[in-house]
Amino acid sequence: MQKMPAGSRKEGQVTKNTVELFPPIRVLQIFKCSYILKYWSGDCTFTSTFKNVNSNSSEKMKSVFDKATRAELINRINTLNENSKAQWGKMNVSQMLKHCTQFEEMSLGKKKYKQSFLGKLFGKMALKDMLKDEPVKRNLPTVPSFKVKENSFDLANERKKWVDLIKEYEHFSNSDFVHPFFGKMTKEQTCYLAYKHTDHHLRQFNA
Repeated sequence: MQKMPAGSRKEGQVTKNTVELFPPIRVLQIFKCSYILKYWSGDCTFTSTFKNVNSNSSEKMKSVFDKATRAELINRINTLNENSKAQWGKMNVSQMLKHCTQFEEMSLGKKKYKQSFLGKLFGKMALKDMLKDEPVKRNLPTVPSFKVKENSFDLANERKKWVDLIKEYEHFSNSDFVHPFFGKMTKEQTCYLAYKHTDHHLRQFNA
């Protein structure tokens, strides 16, 4: 990669042009992988560190394996309708429903995906950030397999399908779950991620 002219940026700064030339930097920005960002932006001094994440930070998080939590999510899903508008992002409500049913099908083992090359490099590190006890950051990059291009679906049908999939977590048995970015995940990690993903998109549509 061509380095930027001297004096055109501050030391360690990642510019807009750098991000456009190398899209995965967007992922690294979000997960605060600062020393790798410095390397790709032309500063090869590995002085910064990753943000410290408590390995037990997910202990207080809600889980889709909990009956009351599933009931809460289902109630929120059932409030979605044709008039639901996104608070951020590019998806409309029917696209979001389709995206989320695809995610649950993956988590439950109905569909299998291979881990991406970028995920093999940074997935475990990013998972630690994702499983912190806080809402998912807005406008995170979407895994390509889950990008929904169609503009409209049968909203009532997709909503029912999502509800039915949420109910299936009561009998979760996908112990070999591999996320296409985060990689191999434990049962506990899967239940927390499934909750956070669902909660994130319901918040997106104010549900």
